[in-house]
Amino acid sequence: MKKILLCGVVVLGLAGAARADTYYVAPGGEDGGPGTAGEPWETLQHAADRVEAGDEVVVRAGSYAGFVIDTTGTSGAPIAFRAEPGVVIDEPNRDGEGITFSNVHHVTLQGFTVTGIDDIGIAGHDALATDPMLGNQILDCTVDGVAVVGIYISQFSRALVQGCQIRGTRPFNDFNGHGMYVANAGCDHTVIRGNWIHDNVTGIHFNGDLSVGGDGIISGLVVEGNVIANNDNNGLNMDGVQDSLVQNNLIYGNGRHGLRDYAIDAAEGARGMAIVNNTIVVPEGGGWCVRLTEDAGGGHVVFNNILLNLGGEGAISVEAASLLEADHNLLTPVFSVQPDESHIGIDAWRGLGHGQASEAAPAPAELFADTQAEDFHLLAGARAVDRGVAEAFGRQAPGVDLEGRPRPAGAGFDQGAYEHGEMADGGTDAGTGTDAGTGIDAGTGIDAGTGIDAGTGTDAGGGDGEETGSGCGCHGGTRHAASGWAIWITCGLWMARRRRVVAR
Repeated sequence: MKKILLCGVVVLGLAGAARADTYYVAPGGEDGGPGTAGEPWETLQHAADRVEAGDEVVVRAGSYAGFVIDTTGTSGAPIAFRAEPGVVIDEPNRDGEGITFSNVHHVTLQGFTVTGIDDIGIAGHDALATDPMLGNQILDCTVDGVAVVGIYISQFSRALVQGCQIRGTRPFNDFNGHGMYVANAGCDHTVIRGNWIHDNVTGIHFNGDLSVGGDGIISGLVVEGNVIANNDNNGLNMDGVQDSLVQNNLIYGNGRHGLRDYAIDAAEGARGMAIVNNTIVVPEGGGWCVRLTEDAGGGHVVFNNILLNLGGEGAISVEAASLLEADHNLLTPVFSVQPDESHIGIDAWRGLGHGQASEAAPAPAELFADTQAEDFHLLAGARAVDRGVAEAFGRQAPGVDLEGRPRPAGAGFDQGAYEHGEMADGGTDAGTGTDAGTGIDAGTGIDAGTGIDAGTGTDAGGGDGEETGSGCGCHGGTRHAASGWAIWITCGLWMARRRRVVAR
């Protein structure tokens, strides 16, 4: 199966940021030495214990035990741990995890591979919902075959998780194998961008968890440019996510729903979700492409999406037609607007005021380059080409697609995550596979001033929030982290490369 891996993010500090020292870690180094390029330290934990605000740690290729960072940076003097190619963490840190952010601010982690740990691969916790971590970044990391959760961020506000690959997360001691877990109400205004999350139990699990503190809602999230594929349960599993933006994502092959927003642990369910220019393909036996329940006031906007169901339930399920505005979608023409989940067709859907410009989707072979090879680029002349709009219901469509291709490339905006047209190098997207880098501008949607205020949640152990009686409960309320970021990201078009993984 063809997948993507995103890379090549360049991170710069804010204007005026000062670097105090640059230290080095390498196999065969000496922790009693100065930590210079010529006399590096040996262990990552020693480096984490020595750094101060403004310092940078460069890690040379080799295998290491993990580390806990509990020294905080500042917006003007962030701390950075940057791994050179070939750095692998395959032994746990003192807390049993791979890498741990312990109630710190403005720390950047870049380029690490964490594998085989019998606990969380990369974790952020120990903060409070009312006093979350701010400004942390997890960039270009790979988490492979760990237990419980690949990347777990709790009370991690105004943070950025970008360009990471998370695969093969396994259940352990009855904890679910989430690819990523965004936990608790202190995760507001975090950006999850350009990640490849595949072959886990659940893709990304969000949980506002009122019992842990705060308002029990995760809001202001931006979830964009991700590929979330072939996970056993939901692709995006949101318990208490509100007022958030979900755009330019490719979500396919997940065992239950593509996007699921509800309330079990959270204070409330869905409200104010903007779901724009996504390609969501649900396989035979799955659930809905988009399912919103325990609604807390509606105000949802759904446009320019491809919502294709290959034998599950249908395209969109909501509790009442008045809770959303939906149009300009290409979709499987099956809907539910009742709590009892009775199904209606596209004529009845239009009779409720939705989908006047939406159309029934053709067969996948008439839309996509090669679904067997997991290539969801649009074919030339496909029905989704030029059928989208620049804005709808007061919301703008994204100005680039999942790979950074400008929108519109033709006479109009395309529907789905990919825009059919020429790339910056003059090539076209047809037949290139799912090598979906993302050129989404790092400034897009991250600024707290965008007015997107989102919540997040988790799904209760299965694929469907309401089908169990309790939330996920991973580590209960013992791990709380919030992250935010005050570091500008400068990135060009992120390059993608092909990877082959063993089919499930």
